[in-house]
Amino acid sequence: MTIDQTDPRYARWPTRDRIAWERAVTDDTDAFFEDRPRLAAWAPSTQRNARNVVSAFLRWLEARAQVPMDGSLADITTPELLLASVRERCSLHAPPTVKYEVWLMEGVLEVFAPDQDWRWIKKISRKLGARARRHVPSPRPIVHAAVLYDLGIQVMRESWNANGRVNLSLYRAGFAVALLAAAPMRIANFSTLEIGRQLRREESRWVIYLTADETKTRR
Repeated sequence: MTIDQTDPRYARWPTRDRIAWERAVTDDTDAFFEDRPRLAAWAPSTQRNARNVVSAFLRWLEARAQVPMDGSLADITTPELLLASVRERCSLHAPPTVKYEVWLMEGVLEVFAPDQDWRWIKKISRKLGARARRHVPSPRPIVHAAVLYDLGIQVMRESWNANGRVNLSLYRAGFAVALLAAAPMRIANFSTLEIGRQLRREESRWVIYLTADETKTRR
């Protein structure tokens, strides 16, 4: 297997880990009865998150702990280093986020070095899980749909300058806010709207048509 050394996804990854990752995510072994799904069984978004977490940890090791990057991730990851990284992450992010990141690291390390004893990282993950369950997120203000609609319209108007030219990206942003406030829908449906297909002009009004096979509820 050939790994592109210039691939930005692996900017600081040891070559051995790059190869192990590519082998793991393309492995089609049936992992239904395993304790943890192999990386290939994870959703693409979860794989991407795991890759980003590993990359961020390696950058942290290089910058903060000044660990040489000539070993594999499994060789250079110790309880002390991971705990130091976790403490720093907890000062910046909510406990559920850090718990998820450690869970991803745990899965990657188990795949990279299945014969190593990773009980220590499971212990860290459990403690973070307990902290995450006690974490109460700060309340977020609820903005009335009418306020959001007016904001969207205002942004659309302000996207035009005195010369009659329009800032297309600003206009599109305002339109998106106003449309979602006026007609709430799942982002998956909103992102696929097309003028003339789902978004149709009927006399003096616009109507959104979503067929049953386009909606999550199939209605």
